[in-house]
Amino acid sequence: MQDDTLPLNNSNATTTPLSTRLPFTKYDFGWVLLCIGMAIGAGTVLMPVQIGLKGIWVFITAFIIAYPATYIVQDIYLKTLSESETCDDYTDIISHYLGKNWGIFLGVIYFLMIIHGVFIYSLSVVFDSASYIKTFGLTEADLSQSIIYKVAIFAVLVAIASGGEKLLFKISGPMVVVKVGIILIFGFAMIPHWNLDNISAFPAASVFFRDVLLTIPFCFFSAVFIQVLNPMNIAYRKREPDRVLATRMAIRTHRISYITLIAIILFFSFSFTFSISHEEAVSAFEQNISALALAAQVIPGHIIHITSTILNIFAVL
Repeated sequence: MQDDTLPLNNSNATTTPLSTRLPFTKYDFGWVLLCIGMAIGAGTVLMPVQIGLKGIWVFITAFIIAYPATYIVQDIYLKTLSESETCDDYTDIISHYLGKNWGIFLGVIYFLMIIHGVFIYSLSVVFDSASYIKTFGLTEADLSQSIIYKVAIFAVLVAIASGGEKLLFKISGPMVVVKVGIILIFGFAMIPHWNLDNISAFPAASVFFRDVLLTIPFCFFSAVFIQVLNPMNIAYRKREPDRVLATRMAIRTHRISYITLIAIILFFSFSFTFSISHEEAVSAFEQNISALALAAQVIPGHIIHITSTILNIFAVL
């Protein structure tokens, strides 16, 4: 019988040759959507404005530095998680490296952080959903002040979270597809308005290096979904008894997710960058509006209002 407690680098830990091509299943696709959805948010639609402020040359340099760094950090983190012999939960993984006492202590800290995150997230959903319900005239009262409404929202979120990854796939998958679809549609819609004159001149060296240093963190966190890697690793390990095979699947899912995410972000950002001037970017920054508001200048009707509302709702969820 195969002993799946052997170290990951032990050849006896798997009967599947490393050169064997792994099939890409709906389960893998579900995790790809979750990873991308975790990263796409408000930062994505604000990216073109930041590029317009700092200049395209600053952004190109910053993303050449930041995006590989983000991938390396997440890849190392995922591989470190995968080295653990047991992978029932976060406490088991920490105990493998630091011992049982540290595992319990950090497990409690991790639990409290999760509770805090769920609480903050629930409040965001409560207030934003109540605001949209009132804005669209579905109710005259502010539901965010109702204890029953708050409890109901919290109960629904807990029920979804406790339903496992399959339920999350069914709920979050369509929302991520819609978010990505909206971003891509806006990117393509701006292509006819590209103007190479909007590409700013290369700045002075001192200004360039200063802005690059300030932009690197923005680029770094625009593509981060490290918070979903631990649940993904645990899910693959529970689904696939062969530890090495599960690790290969998780690493492949991470790689596909990251490449797809970067392609989406870069296309959307550059498409808007070629379409707006520095002055328009400054005006958008001063008014605290996103690229979607800038797109309203070229896309007529209520399309922008509807799609931006959908994107904002799904970004919160």
